[in-house]
Parts: sequence; structure tokens; C-alpha cells
Amino acid sequence: MATKFVGTKRRIEFNGHDVTHLTGMSLGSMGKVFDTYQTLADPFDHDIEITDEASGSFDLIATDTGMGEQKFKEMMGLVLGHVDLADGDGTALANLDDDDSIVFSEVDETDLDIQGSYTGARYHAFYKRIADADGYADFAQDDDSIWIRMKAMGENIDTLGIAMSSTAGASNNACTFKLDVFDELSFGNVSMGETAALASAGSTTTLRDSGILTAADNSFIGATIKFMSGANAGLTRPITDSDSSDAEVTWVAALPTAVASGDQYMIYGAPSNTAKGSFAEITFTVTYDNFNGANKWRVLSSTDLGSTWTGGDELTIGKYYWLRLYRSGSAGNTGRVRITTAANEISTGHLHLLDQATSPLADSYVANSEAVHYIKYKSSEGLKVVVYDYTDNSETNGVKWTFNKVKLDSVTPSFASKQATRASVSWKCNDWSFDAI
Repeated sequence: MATKFVGTKRRIEFNGHDVTHLTGMSLGSMGKVFDTYQTLADPFDHDIEITDEASGSFDLIATDTGMGEQKFKEMMGLVLGHVDLADGDGTALANLDDDDSIVFSEVDETDLDIQGSYTGARYHAFYKRIADADGYADFAQDDDSIWIRMKAMGENIDTLGIAMSSTAGASNNACTFKLDVFDELSFGNVSMGETAALASAGSTTTLRDSGILTAADNSFIGATIKFMSGANAGLTRPITDSDSSDAEVTWVAALPTAVASGDQYMIYGAPSNTAKGSFAEITFTVTYDNFNGANKWRVLSSTDLGSTWTGGDELTIGKYYWLRLYRSGSAGNTGRVRITTAANEISTGHLHLLDQATSPLADSYVANSEAVHYIKYKSSEGLKVVVYDYTDNSETNGVKWTFNKVKLDSVTPSFASKQATRASVSWKCNDWSFDAI
């Protein structure tokens, strides 16, 4: 079956991350594939294997100058899996490293013996570099916490690093930290398959949903509300207050038209109070002797994280989660996390800093800041591609194609030299779905 896209706006993700230099994607066919084979035990026994399979191609191009080639290489890393963060000398990033660099490995994702099968393991890294940082978040007291938003690029986390420093204290002092994973608090998030929520009342600066928006006061501060229907369809506002007794959220910049009963909306971008129970809480230290006056990576390896972080399918690719990092004790020194506030360096745009509180009530939400961190995700399901085909520029209606377990047939031209700025990637997959937005 030949497939055509008819929307006015399109967005495509590779393993949960937007692909900004993708100029086209084709679906060649979708249907059943019949494969005959015979066993050595019985050469006259011919068996038929019937599978569903889709095929197509991506057209990737770097269109701008300057950073175009670099962006293109990083984007191809989502396809080929060859972009990672390393020590400044190019070796693997390790605990106490104080510099970092981007490396491109020689992984051939089209080699079925490596990672080119439908379910072959692959790694994807998300990172902010120490050089991107321009500030600190201090952990001066026990239970001071920081919440870091992350978008899963794999089902597991293989390695995790946080850029940290230490101040005050003396030799042999150490801060103890704990780290765990929480779900995101969201309502009506159609991008994740939820049904759009319905307002019961509102104004130009408030929305009420009786019996639904009953999370504890302040829970939605820092989240984003997006209107999916009505006079304000497509508009978004950052939430500045939420009240559980009134089931109401508030924002500052007034909408053109008051919210009406029945208007569809979605809320996303705040941590919930539900820990991702499959992840065991991790404990680690930041010592005065190693981190005082220095900015270094505190790297937690797969061994440090343990099987609950590195094994099983714990995360859903493309879904947002939150890391909670808090100080549980100190022998005298103060631990610090490096952050960036530069607009062009913000990926999630979300950061929560809480004084002596580990619950996710975001009364001290910090907008437009991001912790400098490194996460190496592992996917056991190959490459996942999601195509959002919107019928409007406000991204409120359309269809979503989800292609799981994508297998790469070919990548042209070769990326051995990593100098190409255009490529065509042929692919197949045997697990897909088609949903309305």
C-alpha cells in the first residue's frame, strides 16, 4: 500500500528526539511478506513464514553553513548511533574527568552482526558539556533537591553523569547524594496517546477542570498548558500557580479569548510525585578532596546504577521522565551542580530547585535553566521512528505513525569519513501503528 502524507506540518523523531535536518521521508510499502525455508533435518519440509513489514527511506541533509556539518553528524548519530560524549582526549567519559569532547564511533548499524537487526541493541547519548555551563545549583542543606527533565532515547540507562563541584568544608569531607527517577505529571498529552482533557470553566488567565486537576497545590508550577480546541487552539502558556481545592491552574499572559467549558487542553512538563518504582534509588558521594573548586564529571557506570537501571524495558522511548537528585547528608562540604542558562543551550527548558524539600512541589521552579548532565541510553528494540503529520500549524490535529524496531538496509553515502552532508537511508520494520492525534 503506497502511503502519502497530507498534512500541513510534519515533525519526525528518531528514538524520541526531533530530527531537524530531515528533508523527506517515504513509505514505500506496507503489507505481508512471505518467506519460504526448509530445515536440514527434512529437506522436503518447506515452511512458510508470514510477517508484516513496512519499508521506506529518509532523506537527510545539512542545509545551513557553519554548524551545519556538526549538526548533521549529531543527527546521524541518532540513526547510526555513533555520537557520544567522551573525555577531552577521546577516551570513554569516566568519573572525575574535568573536560569532555564529542566523539563519533565507527558503529555500522547496517551490519546485522552488530546492531542492524530489528531488535539489535543500540546506544544513544544525551549530553550537555561542562563548557556549556554558566552557573551553579548549591546543595547547602540536607534534602535540597534538583529535578532534571529527560526524554527517553532508550528503554534503559547504561551510564549517567552529572557535572559537579564542591565548596566549603575541608579534606576528607563528603556530601552524600541520592538519585532516582519519577514519572512526568501530565493530563491529556495526545503526543503520548492520552485523550485530550476538557475544561469545565476558565478565564483568560485560568482553567478549571473540576475533579481532575486535584494534584497538591503548586504541583503544576513550571508545566505548560496547550489548548487543543476552541478559540485558543494551538496556544501555550507556562503555568505559574495551581490550586487543588479549585482544580485550577493559572498563568500570567492573558489569552485572546476566555477559556470555555469543553475546550480541549493538555498539560505537560512537571514532575509527578510518583517514583518510577522499577528504579532502585542510587546513593553516591561528592568528596571535598576531588571536587573542591573544580568542575568534574560524577559518572555513575552501569555497575554503579545496577540492574534496575540497566536491565529490562523500564522506560518508554519518547516519553518524558524526571531525575530527582537530593542531598541526604554532609560531613561539612557543600555539593554543587553545574547549570546552563544560555537560551541556545537549553534542550528541555525545565529545572526545579527546592530548598529542604524532596517532593515535586515546584514552588521554586527555575525557568530556562538546565543541569549539565550526560545520559547514555540503551535500546534493545533497534531504532524507533515516529512521524507526526499535522493538519494544522498549531499541531492540534492529525495522525501519528509509529515505526518500532526499524532495521537499516543501507546508508548512502558511507559515513566512514563523516564529511557527508546528505544521505539516503533505506529501512524496513515489522512493528508499526497508526493513530489519530
